[in-house]
Amino acid sequence: ERRAGPLAPVARDAAAPPALFGILRALAVDDDAAVRNHAADVARLALDAESMDDAEKDAFMATFYERYMPWLVEPLYDVRISEGGREVALDDAARPPPPGARVANAGACAHVCELL
Repeated sequence: ERRAGPLAPVARDAAAPPALFGILRALAVDDDAAVRNHAADVARLALDAESMDDAEKDAFMATFYERYMPWLVEPLYDVRISEGGREVALDDAARPPPPGARVANAGACAHVCELL
């Protein structure tokens, strides 16, 4: 029997991505530092397995590592530097970046490293 009211289970659209995906995506690609900060805070809370019992923690972490870890570490695979007023993937840079070169997605990389 389905409950009515605000606590009733909500049918999830099969085509809609899970909320955790959206949070990790915002952390990886949003240009707004405030959005990245909030996304990192939400991700940190979502990944806090201390409040789960052992069976729940094991199931959650297995699912997280299998499905979401690639999205979490994506910024580390897509390091971009500022070169001539534009962002260039580090792999596509014409030469090694000079010392002190600005990493365009440094904020996302820093949040990912903190979460790991």
